[in-house]
Amino acid sequence: MLTATHSFAIALHIRVNLLMNRLTLITLRVWPGTGEYTLYEDDGHSFAYKDGSWATTKFRVSTTGETTIVEIEPRQGNWTSPPRKVVVVVGNNEQHADDSTRSLTF
Repeated sequence: MLTATHSFAIALHIRVNLLMNRLTLITLRVWPGTGEYTLYEDDGHSFAYKDGSWATTKFRVSTTGETTIVEIEPRQGNWTSPPRKVVVVVGNNEQHADDSTRSLTF
């Protein structure tokens, strides 16, 4: 299951690719500005989230002049998912990240 809270600078939705019910790719569309997005994840098919088996990842966007920075905070929570790739698209520019990436500059 994926849900999110967001503000204007970050897309209202994410595109995900699932492989065997595992999240393998997140595509996040961002526009210059200031905002944040919290991604909620759990296994998507059980009630384990009631026992704390879930995680969140916060994405922050800030723009100064012509530079937009996307910060990816470490995943928080007790649910562990397999490694995944994150594609961040700012306007028409795209960069790729993984779970160890903490900041992208456009």
